[in-house]
Amino acid sequence: NGAGYADLLRQAWPVIKAASRNAKVLIGGLAYEHFEDDPVPGFYVRHFLDDFLAAGGGQYIDLFNFHYYPNWEERWAPYGQGVIGKASFLSDKLASYGVSKPMACTEIGAHNDASRGGSDGLQSRYVVQAFARSMAADLRIVNWFALRDVTEGFPYLYGLLDADYHPKYAYY
Repeated sequence: NGAGYADLLRQAWPVIKAASRNAKVLIGGLAYEHFEDDPVPGFYVRHFLDDFLAAGGGQYIDLFNFHYYPNWEERWAPYGQGVIGKASFLSDKLASYGVSKPMACTEIGAHNDASRGGSDGLQSRYVVQAFARSMAADLRIVNWFALRDVTEGFPYLYGLLDADYHPKYAYY
């Protein structure tokens, strides 16, 4: 419900700013891929962002926030390499509604799970690629997901630390 979310932020915005004029409001991190209407249906509603922006939600955020993972790189390749492509696409999407905001990526990462095509080498190289490309895309905030491997109920090993908090190769 993009329009409903815009309305929520419209109501929350003055309260947040009254509490702290320096507070920064981000839209909740958007995956913006693997949509319900994709050939292999996903979880996300393609029109959410359009509905949010059409309802004026862009004026109630200070930064536009999204998530990026390299397994979706092909979708964003026409707009630039890696996270740069997704940031470019989303910046253009915002501009089509007259919105220009700095951008944040609060989830970016790659796993090292060999059973799923990952490795220590691939993960460690991706740390450097992700942050270099994030700087090239002028992202204001970038968070690696996750600090520690979560092995219960989550199929990938994204952490820079293993499940016992020992640094992995990518940490260094």
